Amino acid sequence: QMHAAHEYARKKRVVLKGDIPIGISRDGVEAWVEPKYFNLNGQAGAPPDAFSDNGQNWGFPTYNWDAMLEDGCSWWVRRFRKMSEYFDAYRIDHVLGFFRIWEIPIDAVHGLLGQFSPSLGMTREEIEAYGLHFQEELFTKPFIADWTLDRIFGEKAQYVKETFLDHAHDDIWQMKPEFDTQRKVETWYKTEAGKTSDTTELANLRDGLYALISDVLFVRDRKDNNQFHPRIGVQNDFIYQALWDSDKAVFNRLYNDYFYRRNNQFWYTEAMKKLPRLTQATRMLVCAEDLGMVPDC
Repeated sequence: QMHAAHEYARKKRVVLKGDIPIGISRDGVEAWVEPKYFNLNGQAGAPPDAFSDNGQNWGFPTYNWDAMLEDGCSWWVRRFRKMSEYFDAYRIDHVLGFFRIWEIPIDAVHGLLGQFSPSLGMTREEIEAYGLHFQEELFTKPFIADWTLDRIFGEKAQYVKETFLDHAHDDIWQMKPEFDTQRKVETWYKTEAGKTSDTTELANLRDGLYALISDVLFVRDRKDNNQFHPRIGVQNDFIYQALWDSDKAVFNRLYNDYFYRRNNQFWYTEAMKKLPRLTQATRMLVCAEDLGMVPDC
């Protein structure tokens, strides 16, 4: 039927345009048949923007580009050539994903704890070269203090301490192991929500706990434990507020260099390993959607 529709459209001098989604379902046939091409322990999404303070988590796995490039991106070439049987043009959904994609840990619900993949993480030495004393224990774990709990939970703060937190030292707390990821909190919420018809208060608690868990200044690189990425949008969070003003200025300079300059040439090189092979695989006209944090390259 598709072939017939395509032939009819051509005879009428009508161009059919198809769509190449950036992702595949982790429950779909591609992930079952050729799992080597996908990072099933990650989730693709988008950083925060004007429409979403917490970023977006699309849920599908990211691509293992190393494995794809080993065989000349044959998976993508097959995909494009199949498309060309039915279409004369196509739209690449989220073309930025071919430069880099926002990758979120599998145990996160929101997009705030993600990092661009691939990207050039920062070593402790590089961070300190900016003038910021890198305190790994403080900067990479959720910052939970008495005053932050009061600000988020108000009169529920004591209940949160007793139920979800362990005392660390002084006025500082840490998540209990059974609640130390957003997915664990999500599981708790779903269980409790099944017991009541009014989930408003539960949802507020859940969202507050999500916020606690994402309140870190840096996220650790997913491939190299000795490299770090500034957490996207952290200027809106308590750990940033707790910095000295001089440290805030240093962090902001580091943050802007990282997100808008550091990876620019690297991302261009990464895209050029893939996109020419794909656009030249067929005679279809290429269009692309470029929504998101668009790098200069």
